[in-house]
Amino acid sequence: MGSGSNSKEGEERVLSHGDVGGSHWTLLILDNVTSPSVPRFVHHDSIAGAPNLPIAARLADALRPLLSGSNSKRDTVPLIEGPTPRQTNGYDCGVYVMAIARALCAWWKNGQDQRGGDWFQAVRSGVDAHSVEAMRTDLLQLINTLIQEKANANSTPMGDTDPGSLE
Repeated sequence: MGSGSNSKEGEERVLSHGDVGGSHWTLLILDNVTSPSVPRFVHHDSIAGAPNLPIAARLADALRPLLSGSNSKRDTVPLIEGPTPRQTNGYDCGVYVMAIARALCAWWKNGQDQRGGDWFQAVRSGVDAHSVEAMRTDLLQLINTLIQEKANANSTPMGDTDPGSLE
């Protein structure tokens, strides 16, 4: 991520971080779109009690000096908890991060940022246990397809390959 002085007006930064022993993923977003004159950090954590909030706060503290603007304005960039559906198991936090990021990107792509407000409703309406389960299934299928394609590409018999075309 570059410094805030190199960022374009209306640009949003998405940061992901994991902690809780390196096994829990949450999402930290620098939002300078909802209110460009008053940026904010928004933290999304799918576990009740937001166990990664202290880590998100430390990351936000480390990033504040990189933001453009006067020192007093930079130092007051708040960190808030964004609405986040709660995971129903102990292993889908990474998929929740991807689902929330996808909802935010869809909100952005559809021009909602131009109409005011933020992506919170997109997260509320687009991310739940069922959509996360579907995303997990889709990702597993994609991974299996890519593994199979790689295996098929590697299993080409040497006799069928033109020696001049080997890389």
